[in-house]
Amino acid sequence: MKPRHQINNANVVISSKRNGSTCLTRLPLGGVGEVTGIQGGGQQRRRLMDLGLVPGTTVEAVRRSPVGEPTAFLIRGAVIALRREEAEQIMVMQLYPKGGSGKWD
Repeated sequence: MKPRHQINNANVVISSKRNGSTCLTRLPLGGVGEVTGIQGGGQQRRRLMDLGLVPGTTVEAVRRSPVGEPTAFLIRGAVIALRREEAEQIMVMQLYPKGGSGKWD
């Protein structure tokens, strides 16, 4: 499978099996990840990038609503709540697990 490149100003991310990335919704509470890309395009992609979600940014899942969404993430010193449909577009590589202890759950 060949990597995909930019198509119509939309960053299409390589398969998660290939680069170790997964969507932001799978980051456990307390887990820390690094943004590897944003799927999709248009105004929603631009909004996510304006919030600081660009490749290389560190993100921590800090709080989840009792009903499951939205989830609050610590992004560049600010806590930002994202709904599931937004968080599913953000690809991250998990750096370390809950609590940053170096041990996976």
